[in-house]
Amino acid sequence: ARGPFAALYGLGAAVVVALAVFAPTTLFEVPVAPSKALTQSMALNPALEVELTVWDPLCRLDVVGDPNQPGATRTVYQDGDAPTVMPMGPAHTTTSVLDKEGLAYHLFPDRAPTVLAIGIGGGIDILQAAATNRPLPAGQQVEFTGVEINATTAGLMRGEYADRIADRYHLPGVTIHVDEGRSWLRRSPERYDIIQMTGTDTYAALSSGSYVMSESYLYTAEAYDDFLEHLTDDGVISVLRFRFDPPRETLRLAAIAVDALRRDGAENPADHVLMLGIRGNRIQVGGREVGIDYGCMLVRKRPFRPEEVARYKAFADASPTAFLMHAPGVAATGPVADYFEAVVADTDEAFRDGYLYNLDPVTDDAPFFFRYHRWENVWAGLFGGEGVGTTIGGAARADGGGDDYQEIVGGAPIGLIMLGTVLAESLVLVTLLVLIPLLLFKREGLAVVGAGRWVLYFMGLGAGYMLVEVAAMQRFVLFLGHPGYAITVVLLTFLLFSGAGAAHAGRSDDPRRTLRRALLAVLVLIAALVVGLPVFFDATLRLALTWRVLLTVVVLAPLAFVMGQPFPSGLALVSRRAAPLVPWAFGVNGGASVLASVVGILVAMAGGFSWAFGVAAGCYAVAWLVGARAGRTETA
Repeated sequence: ARGPFAALYGLGAAVVVALAVFAPTTLFEVPVAPSKALTQSMALNPALEVELTVWDPLCRLDVVGDPNQPGATRTVYQDGDAPTVMPMGPAHTTTSVLDKEGLAYHLFPDRAPTVLAIGIGGGIDILQAAATNRPLPAGQQVEFTGVEINATTAGLMRGEYADRIADRYHLPGVTIHVDEGRSWLRRSPERYDIIQMTGTDTYAALSSGSYVMSESYLYTAEAYDDFLEHLTDDGVISVLRFRFDPPRETLRLAAIAVDALRRDGAENPADHVLMLGIRGNRIQVGGREVGIDYGCMLVRKRPFRPEEVARYKAFADASPTAFLMHAPGVAATGPVADYFEAVVADTDEAFRDGYLYNLDPVTDDAPFFFRYHRWENVWAGLFGGEGVGTTIGGAARADGGGDDYQEIVGGAPIGLIMLGTVLAESLVLVTLLVLIPLLLFKREGLAVVGAGRWVLYFMGLGAGYMLVEVAAMQRFVLFLGHPGYAITVVLLTFLLFSGAGAAHAGRSDDPRRTLRRALLAVLVLIAALVVGLPVFFDATLRLALTWRVLLTVVVLAPLAFVMGQPFPSGLALVSRRAAPLVPWAFGVNGGASVLASVVGILVAMAGGFSWAFGVAAGCYAVAWLVGARAGRTETA
């Protein structure tokens, strides 16, 4: 009977795979959630339609526009959020050089700068570089280099939409690379007058809930060290991001830049930074006023000169939407100005400690740039109260004004609430579905001699394995360039080589010896990862993605191999003389791994991925101590 059943099962699987490949929407239509920006935009403007949908390994891309206006700007959404605009036609001929995306160009009025833009999407940065109404000396043009991580986005710009956007990716002076920004920059020997990032972020992940704590490595202390290293002597870093009230992104960016400037030798970092606010348009949505404001931070390799500051002051005074939040020698008010007063007084650390949001600079070891809330904000976010700028039920601006984009992109501590909720749910489910059934139906396992030690052993293995796996997936996001790549490569490596290690342990004639040696090897290799990964990343981040994928496998495979051995070795020892404990071994191991998958993120948020590896090592050390003793008892 197994033969026909297997054949039928195989035929069904083949049909499902064929449909997934050749007709994916027949069975696998995935609607966009109503909370996504794409859905909300289309609800506000019924004339909009999705004119193209493309899936790739990184995300789902949707191109949205009004079919009755072929010349109107299209918007490209990533997983329903993180939109990038794609102006149609030869937009570089009409682009205003006074737009917020081109503020850094004010520092180079008499010559064409060399520009590097990371995360170019639909090409707004290109338009600023290629703008034909910018007066330049005869024979000069802006030399623009763009780095875009998503090959599908670049493919749209070079393929389906190339003619409709005047082949923007191939305009004179424009060179585009498909790569991860930090990795590409490490490989580049060039220095640039402007290094620019316009709204480059991970809000798609933040809003969806998946990868909720996977953050961009473009906003860490080490990233700004890289940027400063690749600037010319007159160079400037230009970062455009959303501006909230009270400010959080702009202030954390400032804190990261100030620390980087200090490491670079700046005597007074406040003189190297200029920050402008841009007020966005407001629209009425359901009786509420909704809009997006922006903040632009310019970080100079050298201090800003008075004439340069005067140029931006004149720009802000003449603009109905722009204003200076901080500029050297210019009086300003507000939290940003207060922060830079603290920088001048060398009391900025105390300012950050007392501020509403967490503004501490983030590092590659704990790259949670978008985690501004402290744990005490969670209660206020859920039930209201002082301490946060918004609540989950609706945005409540600190200045009493109308609602804004912060309601959608993290005004409330959604990430922390999700983590706390998942941990509580997991604890309840493990108790109900694992521990209580074991107590009701397999209680005799606890009567076995050494039961407590074996339970602790298998719990340590489950927790330790998951902590290492989660920390490795997060840590290798920088190295591989995207959470999707990191999860795929790291998870496959652990599963494949742990399976090989388990098979090897199954052939051992002395499980206790295999157990001891494997656990000792795990501890040594975890320590090697903690110490060696920063050096390894620093030396190899410049390599192409293919080589980085292969090196990831090479680095993690030995650890995964030995991590696969302690469980079958311990199971072999238990099954010989303590068979009633076998269900407990599987149960507590699985339950501990479920809980550790959430705890690992919490530990990394508190102290970095190095701490997560350290806690994992502690779990394996406990397993080594109790497992070796229990193994002697069971084999005596």
